[in-house]
Amino acid sequence: MRREIRPEDLPTGKLVHFREVEIGDAEFLLDLRTNPKKSQFLNPTVNDLQRQKLYIESYKARQEDWYFVLEDKSGIAIGCIRIYNIEGNQFTIGSWIMTETAPELAGLEATILTYQFAFEYLGLETCLFDVRKENLKVLRFHKLYGARVISETELDFIFCFDRPDFGKMKERFSSFV
Repeated sequence: MRREIRPEDLPTGKLVHFREVEIGDAEFLLDLRTNPKKSQFLNPTVNDLQRQKLYIESYKARQEDWYFVLEDKSGIAIGCIRIYNIEGNQFTIGSWIMTETAPELAGLEATILTYQFAFEYLGLETCLFDVRKENLKVLRFHKLYGARVISETELDFIFCFDRPDFGKMKERFSSFV
């Protein structure tokens, strides 16, 4: 069951803070997801603003998903990330994309804060997610902080990252958040 979330419960770091996505974010999200450079390794998104608004409406009706817009300290949207497919104590992290203007370490901080929210606030235990095999930079990033490849498909590597892994990650990268 989804908890009511107060703004002070949302993750905040040195570079970014989170807020839940709103219908008004549709154009920003659509621009990110249809940017040819940024969306190269994402599932395709139809460039249709009304369809994006409907997707956000459907998200807001679901109790088991969390969709966040990442903002810099001046309140400018610089990215997004989701927690979804929550089943028991497992979840998926995805839709992680940052603007060209996001601070250099904002992606790392957003990842740490997302895991912190999932493991510590929501009490989940295991994250399973996929990364396109061709997305070498992101593959290196996930392996750097301790995510493990557990299987693969023709297109993707499937990773596992759990609560004990997060404890190690937090210790290693604590100076970044």
